[in-house]
Amino acid sequence: MGKKLIFQSDLFQVIERPLIAMEGTVINKFYMGLGAKDKALEVFQQLKTTCQQFNGNFTLLWHNNRLIDPDEKKLYEEIF
Repeated sequence: MGKKLIFQSDLFQVIERPLIAMEGTVINKFYMGLGAKDKALEVFQQLKTTCQQFNGNFTLLWHNNRLIDPDEKKLYEEIF
């Protein structure tokens, strides 16, 4: 498992945090293919819990077009 690294630039006012998960990787049929189901929620919750165990930040990329489908929107809301 990777280390919890946060990059901070001296040149710019930017803090870069590692991306932990993206909805497409878990939901999309071309990747894990779990859809907006209970198994997908389990995956996101497991990642979130692991981050918390190491005092890390759970960063999730969720594309706004994935909030149109009611099941996917519900999944997003359940994660947080």
